[in-house]
Amino acid sequence: MSTGGATADPAASGGGLSLRRRRALLPLLFVAPGLIWLTLFYAIPIVTQLWVSLQTGNPDDGFAQTWNWAVYPDAVSENIDQLVRSLLYAGTATVLCLIIAFPLAYFMAFKAGRWRNLMLLLIILPFFTSLIVRTVAWQTILTDDGWVVDTMKSLGLLAEDGRLLATTGAVIAGITYNFLPFMALPLYASLERMDRRLVEAATDLYASRWTAFRKVTLPLAAPGIFAGTLLVFIPAIGDYINAQLLGTPKQFMIGNVIQSQYLSVRDYPTAAALSFVVMVIVLILIAIAAPRHEAPAGGGGRMRTTVDRFRDAALGGWSVLALIYLFIPIFVIVLFSFNDNQGRFNFTWQGFTLKHWQNPFKIEQLQEAFVNSLTVAAVTTLIAVLLGTFVALALVRYRWRGRGAVSGLVFLPLATPEVVLGAALLGWFLTLTFARGFVTVIIAHVMFTLGYVVITIRARLEGMDLHIEEAAMDLGAGQLTTIRKITLPLIAPGIAAAGLLAFAISIDDFVVTNFTAGPYQTFPLFVYGAAKQGVPPQVNVLATALLVIALLGMFVNLWFQRRAARRDARAMPEAAALQAG
Repeated sequence: MSTGGATADPAASGGGLSLRRRRALLPLLFVAPGLIWLTLFYAIPIVTQLWVSLQTGNPDDGFAQTWNWAVYPDAVSENIDQLVRSLLYAGTATVLCLIIAFPLAYFMAFKAGRWRNLMLLLIILPFFTSLIVRTVAWQTILTDDGWVVDTMKSLGLLAEDGRLLATTGAVIAGITYNFLPFMALPLYASLERMDRRLVEAATDLYASRWTAFRKVTLPLAAPGIFAGTLLVFIPAIGDYINAQLLGTPKQFMIGNVIQSQYLSVRDYPTAAALSFVVMVIVLILIAIAAPRHEAPAGGGGRMRTTVDRFRDAALGGWSVLALIYLFIPIFVIVLFSFNDNQGRFNFTWQGFTLKHWQNPFKIEQLQEAFVNSLTVAAVTTLIAVLLGTFVALALVRYRWRGRGAVSGLVFLPLATPEVVLGAALLGWFLTLTFARGFVTVIIAHVMFTLGYVVITIRARLEGMDLHIEEAAMDLGAGQLTTIRKITLPLIAPGIAAAGLLAFAISIDDFVVTNFTAGPYQTFPLFVYGAAKQGVPPQVNVLATALLVIALLGMFVNLWFQRRAARRDARAMPEAAALQAG
């Protein structure tokens, strides 16, 4: 089945040829819906950006295609400060994420033991509180009359007239915080697969700990470092939320310019040109930074010393601090859902109350926005998981012409800054004169969550023992029957995890939604609009409730995974016995 079938095809008769053709068509049928979706709503919109950028005109009189190539040097020269600032901020945040996340991921992979799953859950959990809500929480933490600023002033770490909010440091810190899990997770995945005996062998051969780390651990972790760097740098370079909420116009990035040009000024050619420039810069940096050699491969033992124990303790302490850092805004979100605020602003603690929890939908627009987000996330998850499951099956279980190209197209949206995705879709919808609303938001969310779904389910498929499927086919089951009765039940935990991830990404999204929603309002869009006037405590209540629901969902998924692992353990000997018979 994985390489053209587990059993031999029938003889080359008319019926056998027909069966062979059906088997060849099956992966194409699996991948077709997802491929069509990505072609229509990723590939064509990206190309449309180039077409729109070469137009001239205005929103009132319309735009005409004049092949105005001068828009590129003009747009870059007029916004060079924001472009350079974006590269600097994104690069700095990526380095900081690597410094914070590597010790955390190393501790989780090799030292955490039975606490590993809990730590993984704690890293993932912030995804279920909106990025906008977390960033607003940082406003509360860094506000001029907050405890952080007061403490730093009392310790002499900040001048009496100094501040943290509305500074470059606040913007970079916000970007670092919001994208830290994107660095930690691929690092952990890479380190967890590493054979630690290689490091022990190096130290047995008289390499120092530093030399072993530099020449063995780092090369083996290179795929995780590369993936984490991309997952942080790509969204960070197009980010405009942190600069908008934690900075001033002096800290605005290229994403702020693109957002303003598209949604406020409506200078579509300039916005499209800048989006295309950002996309090209990202692709060039990926090409330059891509790993070009394999990691070293290769046991031994070594006595633990007092220095080793001290190092492990320090590593554990750093990991605890990193997790606390991740949860400081979460704690503020939960705490301020009980704040008895007396005005519009919910930035200072004024007393404990349960009144906001008793009526979380007091604000009608907030209720509508929250329900809209839940609806969008549910529909997105359903479609993305359906399309992604079949795409993953086609990519892992079959060999067919064009497989590499389709795999690249599936993952390209992950390598595209969100502001570029949003701008490209907006340009495409404007070209088609397609009204923005619920449908366009669903289209966008499915497009950028599909890659995450495929990655998650693909990992589950690649880790599954093929003998179970082959045994079913040896007993006369067809490919579709095998997939329906064997493959899908076995990868159900992976599908559930993919659905949970798609739901979290969808309900958290602001940037792409901001471009594609039109008058349709979601929870992040409501919070962003309210942040300028004062976020009501009900936002904290709903964010906390969503966090609790997500936590329960994760525990349920973990239970299913453990149950599936036990089922796999029972099924493998049975499959081996069937094949041997």
